[in-house]
Amino acid sequence: MLELHNKGTKTAIHTDENDTFLYYFFRLGACLHGFKTWCRPAFVVDGTYLYGDGHGVLLSAVGFDTNDQIFPIAFAIVDSENNESYEWFMQQLFDALGPEFSSREDLVMCSDRSQSIEHRVSTVFTRACHVCCTFHLKENIKTRYHNIAAATSFMNAALAYTNDDYRRL
Repeated sequence: MLELHNKGTKTAIHTDENDTFLYYFFRLGACLHGFKTWCRPAFVVDGTYLYGDGHGVLLSAVGFDTNDQIFPIAFAIVDSENNESYEWFMQQLFDALGPEFSSREDLVMCSDRSQSIEHRVSTVFTRACHVCCTFHLKENIKTRYHNIAAATSFMNAALAYTNDDYRRL
């Protein structure tokens, strides 16, 4: 019904050999068109756990509009965050964006430090620049070194607008 009533919308369901649900992907045509037309060529990929009867993980790809507001691109519901589910999601996302957009040299993807995401970005989006989210890095500094001051200093440096400010911080 989504595809029928929303121009440019695509959905995909992937099942195993027993026809058991594994993955579901959807992108709304209007959101994809808006992202490709008016947003900078950068987006964030992340997952969040679903609780309740169904369980699983909601994967998302979101960009930012000119007002730095979150702009949805595509979503997937998968069984877990693993290499196979991220590979399937990244391939669906690549196909949704189209090869001319997905192969841009100025395309930037941001994620946490998940090796599943990092590997899939490098194999599917071969020309994209993959960067780590500063928030996740800051949280890792706090967790690993138990040093809030170092984490705060890191964030201040990461948010610096000039090289001089960066070096100073």
